Amino acid sequence: MISNSTCITFPGQSTTEKSTILLAQTMKSHSSDTMIFLEKTPFHPVNPHWPDQPEDKGTITIGSDQIPIKHCFTAVMNKNSQEILLDTEVKIKRDDPNWFFLVAHIIDSQKIKPLSSLVGKQALLNVDKTYRLQLSQAHTACHISALALNKTLISYWNKPYQPDALGHSDLVHLAITKTVIQEQWVQDTFRIGKSARKKGFDALSFFEHIKTIEDRTNVQINEWLRTPIHIDILPKIALLHETISWICHLPDGIAKISCGGTHITQIKPDNHIKITLEKKEDVPEFTMVTQFS
Repeated sequence: MISNSTCITFPGQSTTEKSTILLAQTMKSHSSDTMIFLEKTPFHPVNPHWPDQPEDKGTITIGSDQIPIKHCFTAVMNKNSQEILLDTEVKIKRDDPNWFFLVAHIIDSQKIKPLSSLVGKQALLNVDKTYRLQLSQAHTACHISALALNKTLISYWNKPYQPDALGHSDLVHLAITKTVIQEQWVQDTFRIGKSARKKGFDALSFFEHIKTIEDRTNVQINEWLRTPIHIDILPKIALLHETISWICHLPDGIAKISCGGTHITQIKPDNHIKITLEKKEDVPEFTMVTQFS
């Protein structure tokens, strides 16, 4: 029986957990798939509100059966009706007290039967460590590059705007429209429309000097990476609806950002982060690709 939101342990870098199965239910939209809900999990699910980071890959072992997890989605359950909404159906705010926020582990229904026998059993969850690491490296790198870009763009603002975690006007937050995180690289898409210009950003000059800005941003990143950079993710264990903070100790200060993704805890001087900025043709948009190595 589900009586709380799912306890998540991925903020603390966990990739393996033993946990109790609370509910197993066939998916309404895909009867060949089953949703498994557990008391706790190391799996990072897709966030339906900002699906930038893919779900973790891995397996669930129940008894002697090791079963691949096909997908890992965010779900919510109404505390009164037990109605379950999955992935893009989830429109509920995280502070809504009427819903539990859950991690749904999706498996092939044919892999295990009967479903009714699963509740109460112990399961072993194993995340693909290499895939997790590469996504975590990319996600951390994109936060670093965003902070560096904002710092580089100080002179392109005609008036102060909402500050980022280091106190610089936050074009990234204002203009970002999409993020795609893959193994060791991220592509962010930005649109600098009327809203950004009204708030004081010099879009015309930005696009005119975009390659110079790219170079200066990479110089800033390299300056930060001359010494080890330590990152805290707190809390290390939380309920899925709770806020997780990315706390990065940079030479310029401590940057704290709310983020529900996975991250590495240190960037070493022999690591490299590089960005590439590209303007899109005929529209006031640009992309920033961040690569980690």
